[in-house]
Amino acid sequence: PTLQVVTRYYLATASNQLTTPLNVQLFMTNWDPYLALLKIKASGIMVDIGTISHYDKISDNIGQMAKIFYRIHVLEKTIRARKQIMALHQNKVSYGQSRHEQGAVDPLEVRLWTNNLKGERVKLKSQEAELEEKVGQLKMIMGYHPDYYLPLDTRDAANQILAGFNGQLVTFAEIQAGNMPLKILAKKEQLQSNMITGAYVALIPKP
Repeated sequence: PTLQVVTRYYLATASNQLTTPLNVQLFMTNWDPYLALLKIKASGIMVDIGTISHYDKISDNIGQMAKIFYRIHVLEKTIRARKQIMALHQNKVSYGQSRHEQGAVDPLEVRLWTNNLKGERVKLKSQEAELEEKVGQLKMIMGYHPDYYLPLDTRDAANQILAGFNGQLVTFAEIQAGNMPLKILAKKEQLQSNMITGAYVALIPKP
């Protein structure tokens, strides 16, 4: 409740008055305990919304980290395979140039092999650049400095991410129960209902 304190100090009083020079009066303004309870409940709901939103952001960041980590795993495998393919193209070009000098291979065919090798080199550079970018994104989400060396072991990446999780065993009710945006929406509906009730209570005439 809201309290008001009124203090009066009398410089002079009538001789027949028994009051002291200092007079203090305490007043309680109109206070509705039910309305106060609704305000406390609303504050609690807002705290819940903030907490769930924080959890939702953490969950979103973890999901992004998992996607980036798996993409890094795919890129590393692709780069290893690309380097093996490049080695084969390089051997083919070296063989063609050697045979071309002997007049046994058409120069157009050697040029085609050389162009294929150049194309593989361009693809490799593009994938290596993407790999570096993804590692940088992962470090940023984790809060590391861009220059920090982040050792990653992406072997069996899917199992590292899912940890044996089997989506076929999850029910729809469990999905709904763990859905953060749905929880936030439900809390906002509670807050709105609470505010409407408070508005009605405020309109009730006070005695």
